[in-house]
Amino acid sequence: MITEKLELDGYEIFQGKNVLLTAGVSNHFNMMTISWGTVGIVWNKKVATTYVRRNRYTHSFMLANDYFTISTFSREYDEDLMYLGQVSGKDEDKLAHTSLHAYAYKEGVMVYEEAELTLICRKIHYQDLQIANHEIYNAFYESEPMHTVIVGEVVEVIDHRKKKDSKL
Repeated sequence: MITEKLELDGYEIFQGKNVLLTAGVSNHFNMMTISWGTVGIVWNKKVATTYVRRNRYTHSFMLANDYFTISTFSREYDEDLMYLGQVSGKDEDKLAHTSLHAYAYKEGVMVYEEAELTLICRKIHYQDLQIANHEIYNAFYESEPMHTVIVGEVVEVIDHRKKKDSKL
């Protein structure tokens, strides 16, 4: 039973925000910054959708794990998220070079103490994009790998803006 209604603007959660996508478990996880995504309803479920290029280290974590998180951060963490977006976790423990603190939560998903809002998602669908529009293809994929679209059912929301957890 939903005890609290969480209002999310599907455009506002991603546009111009510090957003971190994380997949894996406490002893083996990775994160990357994202700016593409949506929230909405698919198959009568509340979902979050994100896009990860096949050549990103996080891609394999997204496919190998059943859960992932999408976390938003205030502007005070701009430098941390810039670093996490520029350095590959394949090469180093990039989280150790930031002021962020991750911890294992339910189902072993990794969440961050500093996050304002975290969507905990159970993966329900993924597939590589198939671009029908030539302008979009030429602008984004002519020399770059395709994105995989990943849809997750939002099973819980941690809303630190109110300093309490809430079910979605």
